[in-house]
Amino acid sequence: MESNEAVGQRIAKAREFLGLTQAVVAEKLGLARTTQVAIEQGRRPVSVAELYKYSEVLSRPLDYFLGLGVWGKADFRPHFRLMAEKLDASAVGPPRRPGRPKGAPEASPEKLLLMNFESLCRNYLELEETNGLPRTAMPELPVPRLFSVPEAEQLAATVRAHLDIGPDAPIRDLRVRLEDSFASRVYVLPQKGRLNAAAFHHPAIGGSVLRLQAPLVLGSAVLLIHAVAQLWPWISAAYVAVWWLWLGLGGAALIFLAARYEKRVRALKAACATVTALR
Repeated sequence: MESNEAVGQRIAKAREFLGLTQAVVAEKLGLARTTQVAIEQGRRPVSVAELYKYSEVLSRPLDYFLGLGVWGKADFRPHFRLMAEKLDASAVGPPRRPGRPKGAPEASPEKLLLMNFESLCRNYLELEETNGLPRTAMPELPVPRLFSVPEAEQLAATVRAHLDIGPDAPIRDLRVRLEDSFASRVYVLPQKGRLNAAAFHHPAIGGSVLRLQAPLVLGSAVLLIHAVAQLWPWISAAYVAVWWLWLGLGGAALIFLAARYEKRVRALKAACATVTALR
């Protein structure tokens, strides 16, 4: 069992990572702000019920607060703290007003994604240790000096050689190849907020990459564009063969749009007449 001071420090670090103030966290737990300060400073012990509440509010497992398992072995926090700071630096918002800043009532979706990413990395590390799985060492790659096109081509050729693929061959089972050849773990989560991807490297686990899937609307648009691009020869052939059908469909679409426009104009005139009659 960790000491009160160690538990309080972990609570403070998790709160600061999410960008929440002591007052916001205290309100969510039904505590006074002074009590929250005493807990983070280790002057007041935390009950089991409060630990469960902290786990829900700060999106951390109980093992994190108690320093159990991999949470007490590998420290990823500096890497994720740096990513969180870069996110905060890139945020665009209204200029800050003078005085004491007011904390956000909820953590940003980007911070929650990063925290989920860290938990996935730790779970993977714990799974490897429990099952005694061997870890693949990261291969030595040429370090670019001039960041030129020839250096990029050489690096790409080296990476393809390690992945055992040809110069122009499509990459299949990329996640498995990256894990087997480069000791890199790839996690896929639904996209939320401004974050598109994240990555870091740690000696205890190797490279880890977070790839976020595009939302349904964007993914559907990309799929539609891809389908049109692939089927364009058949669409062109159909247009040449039955051009009158496309002309009829275009005319029907114009008639439908005109009817809806006329209906809206009539509704607007009726509303104007009603307002005029109230004068």
